[in-house]
Amino acid sequence: MQNMILANGEPTMQMAEVGRELDKSPSTVIRWAMTGIRCRDGRRVRLEHVRVGRELRTSRAAMSRFMAALSEVPGDEKEVPTAAARRKASEVANAELQRMGC
Repeated sequence: MQNMILANGEPTMQMAEVGRELDKSPSTVIRWAMTGIRCRDGRRVRLEHVRVGRELRTSRAAMSRFMAALSEVPGDEKEVPTAAARRKASEVANAELQRMGC
């Protein structure tokens, strides 16, 4: 079972091997596969894996895709203005309203 290949041609590895390479426990890697991690944008990313009997296996390519998905920075997020910026915008709007006679 050491040299198992996924259908897409990627060689697989045991979760314990992944854990050793990343300095994480095997249970952490299994949790990434089973429940995933929630990203900043709210979606849940799971580590791609296959089950062979009672064993879960993944690939280095799947780990790379998992880490890349977690590293993505959502581009559509608007910056939340600070309290000072909101106060300044309010003052500018009030001055404009007063200038208009409202």
